Amino acid sequence: MKRAGTIDIPQTLKEVCDPSRMALVVYDMQIGILKQLKNPEEIVGRMSGCLANSGKVGGTKAGAMRAPPNRAQAARDSKAENAARARKVGWTA
Repeated sequence: MKRAGTIDIPQTLKEVCDPSRMALVVYDMQIGILKQLKNPEEIVGRMSGCLANSGKVGGTKAGAMRAPPNRAQAARDSKAENAARARKVGWTA
């Protein structure tokens, strides 16, 4: 890794993908989104593997979900369902 003043400049993919310098961000893996996919269980399985591997190497995990104002009630209604799915893949709900 090179340095320019106080800034580290990664030179390899391994340096870029250092778990102490990055996070796995999962965005919008809600039940409503998954229902739109042909193979939601495969997607959840792959994401579960990514989350597990991230945890094994000390990576940071973050999740985000958006709910437009007209869909806010739907998001609240599915909160328990989303929390159950999150626990299934090892996410803290």
